[in-house]
Amino acid sequence: MVSKRSDRFAARESGAAAIDWVILAVGVFGLALAVYSLFGSDLTLRGPAPEQVVETVAPAGPVPEVVAVYRARPLLYPHFDEAWRTAQIAAFAALDDAALLAAYDAQYGVATGTVNTLIGADYLGVIEAEIRLRGLDLPPGNRSFTDLHDALSQPVEAVP
Repeated sequence: MVSKRSDRFAARESGAAAIDWVILAVGVFGLALAVYSLFGSDLTLRGPAPEQVVETVAPAGPVPEVVAVYRARPLLYPHFDEAWRTAQIAAFAALDDAALLAAYDAQYGVATGTVNTLIGADYLGVIEAEIRLRGLDLPPGNRSFTDLHDALSQPVEAVP
């Protein structure tokens, strides 16, 4: 009796399609898990490709006093660091005077605005240091970076 019942069960195909789909889904999931275990962690921990790495080198020799004043101030934006500052110093040093003053005007607007003021102030410090290093004058009526830095460094009081 048991063998007749098992033979009839094996001969029926009513649940075969569902079982096939379950096996197929488990296989796809297993394949995806295997691929992730091979490459997933490597992709998340890998740095930039070697050809994308740009080395930043600090200028050799002593830092001029006018620049040291700006470097003594801590960066305001929490995601910027000294490597960022060094890269920006090199980038703005490569600009001509007109482009440098245009960049100053743009970042002064950001630093004195309402959005991304900390980012603008950090850029402004780098640009203003280069302007002072070249002996150029700041636009009349603009607050200095040190004044803006001091103002932005103060804790903001909550509005009642």
